[in-house]
Amino acid sequence: MTPFQEFVQNLPHGQYATFRNMVKLEMLKADISMSDQTFRNWESGTYEPDTDAKREVINLCSEAITGKHIY
Repeated sequence: MTPFQEFVQNLPHGQYATFRNMVKLEMLKADISMSDQTFRNWESGTYEPDTDAKREVINLCSEAITGKHIY
């Protein structure tokens, strides 16, 4: 299981949509390309975020919701 998968699966009830939407919004603000399919691929463990910039945005969002970083 990838760190991203584990994080998403262990999110508190009702926080999945908040996290997903926050990641999408922050990626857009940072001018980082990310499709819905990309998010699903991360979630399924097909692959992990491939740049430091993407991991930084994901960590920002995960910390805002749970207080913890994924990466």
